[in-house]
Amino acid sequence: MARALAAWRFKEISAHLRRTPSFFDNLQAVSYAHLLMSKPDAAEDTRLTGRAPVPTPPLSIAPMMEKTDRHFRFFIRQITRHTLLYTEMVTTGAIIHGDRDHLLGFDAVEHPISLQLGGDDPEELHRSVRIAEEYGYDEYNLNVGCPSDRVQHAHFGACLMAMPEQVRALVSAMRNATDKPVTVKHRVGIDGQESYDELRAFVETVNQAVPDRFTVHARIAVLGGLSPKENRS
Repeated sequence: MARALAAWRFKEISAHLRRTPSFFDNLQAVSYAHLLMSKPDAAEDTRLTGRAPVPTPPLSIAPMMEKTDRHFRFFIRQITRHTLLYTEMVTTGAIIHGDRDHLLGFDAVEHPISLQLGGDDPEELHRSVRIAEEYGYDEYNLNVGCPSDRVQHAHFGACLMAMPEQVRALVSAMRNATDKPVTVKHRVGIDGQESYDELRAFVETVNQAVPDRFTVHARIAVLGGLSPKENRS
C-alpha cells in the first residue's frame, strides 16, 4: 500500500513539474532542479540491505560542472551548515588515472558531501568508490542525467536511462564497495522514452540493486541536437 501511494504521488508531482519549467529555471543555480523520492517501506529496505534507510535531505546543491568545486562548496558552507553538497561529476577514468588529491580532496567543513560519479563500467565504479573511501565522503551518487555529447560518447550519463539493467549493475558494484549510501540521479526520461510507465520501469529495475535514494531531475534529457544548457531551458 505504501509503495502504491508513493508511486501515485510521484506520478502526480512529476506531471505538475513538467508544467512548471520556470520554477526550475529560478532554482537551478541554488539547488537541484529535482524532486526527491524517498522509499516508503523503511522496514523492507532495512531487511534487504542490513542497514537503516537514508533520510532524504530537504535541500541540496546541484552538482554543476566548473561550478561546485571545493572553493564553491566552502563558500556555500558559510551560508548553510546542513544542506547536502555535491561535487562536480568526476569520471571513473579521472579517479583511477588522475590526480586523486586534486579531484577528491575537500575540507572537513564541507560535510555532508556526496561524490557524484560518471561511468559505465561496474569494475571501474567499484574501484573508484574504494579509492574515494579514503577521503571520507558521506555518500556516492551515480550520474544518469547528464545529456552532453561528450558524456554520451563515453557511454554514461542520461543515455544510461535506455539501459536500466546496466544501471542496476553499476549501482550494485558501487554498493559492494562501501557501507555509505549510494544514490542515483536521473531524468524523468530521454527522447523517445518519455512516458511515466517507462520511467517507472526504469526505477523498478534499478531499485533491484537497492540504491539508498533516487534523485529525479524533472526534465526530459534530449540526447540529440541540444546542448546541456539548452536541456535546462
